[in-house]
Amino acid sequence: MKRFTVCLSLMIALFLSFEKTKAQSDVLTLDSCYRAARTVFPGISQLSALSEMHRLALENIRAAFLPKSTFTASAGYQSDVTSIAVKIPMVSIPSMSKDSYKAYVDVNQLIYDGGASRARREGQQVQHAVDNTQVETDFYKVKEVINDLFFSALLGRKMKEQLELGLSNLTARRQIAASAVANGVLLPAQLEIIDVEITAQHQRLVDVDHAIDGALQMLSVWIGKPLSTESRLSVSSISEAVGTRNNIRPEQALFGLQQKRLQHLSDQTNARIMPVIIGYGQAGYGRPGLNMLLNEFDSWFLVGIKLQWTIWDWRQTYREKSQFRLQEDIINAQKQSYDQRIQAQLVAVESDISRINDLLKLDGQIISSRERIRLTAVSQFENGTVEASDLVARTNEETQARINYEIHKLQLIQYQVKYLTVLGQQ
Repeated sequence: MKRFTVCLSLMIALFLSFEKTKAQSDVLTLDSCYRAARTVFPGISQLSALSEMHRLALENIRAAFLPKSTFTASAGYQSDVTSIAVKIPMVSIPSMSKDSYKAYVDVNQLIYDGGASRARREGQQVQHAVDNTQVETDFYKVKEVINDLFFSALLGRKMKEQLELGLSNLTARRQIAASAVANGVLLPAQLEIIDVEITAQHQRLVDVDHAIDGALQMLSVWIGKPLSTESRLSVSSISEAVGTRNNIRPEQALFGLQQKRLQHLSDQTNARIMPVIIGYGQAGYGRPGLNMLLNEFDSWFLVGIKLQWTIWDWRQTYREKSQFRLQEDIINAQKQSYDQRIQAQLVAVESDISRINDLLKLDGQIISSRERIRLTAVSQFENGTVEASDLVARTNEETQARINYEIHKLQLIQYQVKYLTVLGQQ
């Protein structure tokens, strides 16, 4: 019996632990929304393709120093050939055939390219980083949308809680008023005033429900998970971060990478006017061979090395480098505009955080006062010294005060999250 009790206790503990873990996994947080959104964000699927493109590009760049070979075959006929008109006694000089045939293989080996391959390789590395960072920049915009939808749903639910609390108070007052009407103590018109306000309260709840559902459905699209009004959302208070303006958003890295890419493009342009050394070889078979006086099929080969140097390019390099400098000026201007916009956003959010903190300090006082006023109105209504409309007004005022308090608490967290998101720390 004792063993059975122990086993049963263990089974119950395991079941409760499983249920607790399952409940925790069902709770939707901002971080879980970010993770889910990342898995369905179309841009993330580009990362594997970008990596493969980067690998292929590097292989092509490395292939520049591999031998390149071509095979050529030709046959031709010419109207005249070289001949020697002088006749030498006892010497027979053969005449050349007017038809010719040739098949040969050319092999070229790049020995030195003036640093062009190195510049292309480093430029490709930077381009790959630019592409990846651009994807992260695009995803960061999705995070901002998720923040707005997430807090819209939470704020809607807080409003709904307080509206339901106010409705509960009105329903309780209606029961008292209905009893008073039945006993002839209260006029039916007073009961009707409460009934109208209860209907209006239901109408407000309908609006809030639709707003919550709309925010959840849009959030569902972004995170790729089905959500409903039963979905649990959770957000916790975060540490105060106002004043720490350390911007680590991906846009910051993107500007730096774009400037670095321009530098590598400029290096590639410089490399085009540097000397290039190429080794070459040719082997073939045909008529005539290298000996033009031998009028028969013959094989041959030749090897050598050559230097190519563009000594004048009609200022093409100068103009291209001027374009890169102008592009760098444009990027600097874009970065300054971005920094200005971020600073303005931070100032605005800091102002909102300060405002909400001040409002929260007053919310508690307002709620206490509204609650005392409502309780007084309830007592006066029960004694018949105030009308139902006054009671409804006092109830609504307290409900609104509580709604404001809950909204302000959530808004404080929302603005703190927004502050961190603007800086790339969320």
